[in-house]
Amino acid sequence: LEGIKILKKKYELTLDVVFTGNDKGNLNNIKKLIKKFDLNEQVHVLGFVTENDLIQLYRNSKALIMPTYFGPNNIPPLEAFYYGVPVLYSNFDTLSVDFKECIFSLDLDDPFNLAFQLNNIIKNPKLKDIKIKNGKKFLKLRETKQIQDTEVYNSIFKQYISKMKNWKVE
Repeated sequence: LEGIKILKKKYELTLDVVFTGNDKGNLNNIKKLIKKFDLNEQVHVLGFVTENDLIQLYRNSKALIMPTYFGPNNIPPLEAFYYGVPVLYSNFDTLSVDFKECIFSLDLDDPFNLAFQLNNIIKNPKLKDIKIKNGKKFLKLRETKQIQDTEVYNSIFKQYISKMKNWKVE
């Protein structure tokens, strides 16, 4: 939220921000920060939304912003890649190089970084398009790997079943 305030002041960009998901105990704090930073008009807290509503949010958004301390494995960035939405995501040390090429990295200790990255998405469409393209490619590679993994697992199970036939007597 502080980054959104900085975006407004430093870059003169006012974007609507939508929070979704159930309250895990921090909603009151978020609401206080919204008020403190005078963002009431542009920040919308929707809570839990239906799958259809979530899809519409992705399709109509400028970016997915996910500044999280928990990860690196989270589903929203993958959903955003699927819908061709740029992703601002926490810069975990454990992120793969392929994944890092798909995102605009966030430094959670620097709210100016969020404002800078959002401004980058708005003012640098070539970079935004590269990140979106990389996200689509990442999903394809992930799908291919899942298929390959499934084939390996099936082969292992078939070998196991074949060997177990020699051990079981009925």
